[in-house]
Amino acid sequence: MITGLVIASVVVALVMRKSGAAMPGQAAFEALVPRTGGERWMAVAMSVSAGVCEEIVFRGLLIAMFTSMGAPRPVAAGLALALFVAGHLYQGWRGMIMVTLAGFSLTMVYFSSGSLVLPIVIHVLVDIRSLLMARPAGRPQPPVREVVGGGAA
Repeated sequence: MITGLVIASVVVALVMRKSGAAMPGQAAFEALVPRTGGERWMAVAMSVSAGVCEEIVFRGLLIAMFTSMGAPRPVAAGLALALFVAGHLYQGWRGMIMVTLAGFSLTMVYFSSGSLVLPIVIHVLVDIRSLLMARPAGRPQPPVREVVGGGAA
């Protein structure tokens, strides 16, 4: 299931990139999209940091905290998910829908595996894909060869 989710995510991203369609929420973090090799390495570091920290806080700490306060596990998970989504408001409504689905999926992986390791790895990979496969505005598109005079190129 997880492998299928990752493969589907990569395929959708590649199709959207090839078609020139914007990914949901992409415009909101346009300034974060790397433009140079150095920025790409920083994007990878940021993705690792975000994946590790967000999973520990939103899947690990908050669910445990709400549960220890007496909330049933599903309610605790829902509250943690709501806070996770609220932290991504900058991505707009379409982006937040995607964040909600991703957060729910990561929560289910956490509950199924009983460990944060797999959700962390998936989160890091999704973030890396989002940043490194995005095409920043202003980046020149590959040149299109025009044939003048009707001859073959």
